[in-house]
Amino acid sequence: MTHHQLSLPMATRLGYRSDNFVLHSGVKEASDHLANVMSSPSFQLAVLRGAPQSGKTHFSLYLCDFLQEQGRYPVLVEGGALSEKIEELTLAFDKHQGRIVLIDDADLYLEALRPGDSGPFVALVEACRLSQGKLLFLLDSEKTAFRYDEHVASRMLSGIEFEISAPLESEIPDLITQIAKQRGFYLSPKKIQYLSRRVGRDIMSIVRYVDRLGHLSRLLGKSAKFPLLSDAL
Repeated sequence: MTHHQLSLPMATRLGYRSDNFVLHSGVKEASDHLANVMSSPSFQLAVLRGAPQSGKTHFSLYLCDFLQEQGRYPVLVEGGALSEKIEELTLAFDKHQGRIVLIDDADLYLEALRPGDSGPFVALVEACRLSQGKLLFLLDSEKTAFRYDEHVASRMLSGIEFEISAPLESEIPDLITQIAKQRGFYLSPKKIQYLSRRVGRDIMSIVRYVDRLGHLSRLLGKSAKFPLLSDAL
């Protein structure tokens, strides 16, 4: 039976919290730089790029909590909701000096922009600039992959860019542990060791494996014992 071919309409509620985020080597450099960028007294527009399921959403929550501990209070917005909230955010920059806005899944907003639709985006960036605010766009795609006009392009391309890369081999066990916990699995050290030798070496592969495990567990009514761990590979 080839379980990897099963359709996986996952509905698991993910337990993203800053305290279970693994600050692995592939994101630590970007995290350190972004902490400095977001604490700068001047206007900043930044992009954090990473493959789908590379941990961008989880990182955005981690960064928000970090900034709150520093006395900064960022706003986190979903890219799919940005068009509805963009006027409100623009006005907020006008009222509050140095405001920080993080836009997760920003691809969803930028993909919908067409030439001639740039007015609200330009107003947002310019309000941010005048108030010495900060904008961080979290993207799956390259900044050049969109069909927006030159007014949007000039602003996006001027931003500083960081990238999430793959973790080290030694970090895989911690990542499996935390990704499994997010999906309701608490795996023993022996099971983590077993999986560390068998799953892919990137976060997307680990996420897809744990999602398959969850799907099979619900489908077959079995707990995450070694036979099921093997079947999900």
